[in-house]
Amino acid sequence: MNISTFIAEFKSSLSNHYSEGELEQLSIHIFEDVMGYRRIDLALKKDEELPEVILEKLKAITSELKSNKPIQYILGYAWFAGIKFKVNPAVLIPRQETEELVEWIVKENSIGSPTVVDICSGSGCIGIAIKKMIPLSNVKGIDISTSAIELSRDNSDTLDIKVDFLEADILKLEIPYREVDIIVSNPPYVRSSEAALMKANVLEHEPHLALFVTDQDPLLFYKRLAKIGKESLKPGGKMYLEINENLGKETAEILELIGFHDISIRKDLNDKFRMIRAVK
Repeated sequence: MNISTFIAEFKSSLSNHYSEGELEQLSIHIFEDVMGYRRIDLALKKDEELPEVILEKLKAITSELKSNKPIQYILGYAWFAGIKFKVNPAVLIPRQETEELVEWIVKENSIGSPTVVDICSGSGCIGIAIKKMIPLSNVKGIDISTSAIELSRDNSDTLDIKVDFLEADILKLEIPYREVDIIVSNPPYVRSSEAALMKANVLEHEPHLALFVTDQDPLLFYKRLAKIGKESLKPGGKMYLEINENLGKETAEILELIGFHDISIRKDLNDKFRMIRAVK
């Protein structure tokens, strides 16, 4: 089977699972991973016959995609802020919206050596990206999941970007850091009632612990983060949070009530209110 024929069959077999645009990107992604071919290579070498061992790998990936398993989990990595991170089903897949949060932080804090604490750190992508972009920063990460902490430490070691990670439940324990310049967090914020709006590959494979909160107390983590910020940030320290697009006003009110000021909410590239920054 040649490349052109495989891609046609690949798209046809997955047409009920993904959009045309998604299938185009997936086909490019898997050929780049398995064969090192880019988009231009696929066009120039469309008649090239696929070796049996390569064909079997491509078919195995296709089979997993049919089960709605995200391509990042299948291949074992995801790109974030230009960095290749190991990922697995214990952590959320890094997303472009979160890259925008990192860009905001770096733009406002690139001078000096800020102490940064990344709460609900998952794969470690936020903290590690910040450390790479602000080399003199001192970055810590905190997560409740043992598996996530193990993976984030692995990412830090593999990438040779030094970030310290701590396993802790922030809802129950005080964090051991004071005089912090920046707290950043992408906590669980999707309400249970919003689950029906999510794609199957997210619902069926990404960790619900990192995604969902109850409808009864959807801002549980933001209330706790506000208190942590009040206790741990220096005067003038900043908190940067990814937020539920439908709860921006309510999140801002929580921060304001506890004493934060200069509160700013930003939209992401999809025109959704996705990020908030507040100053102690």
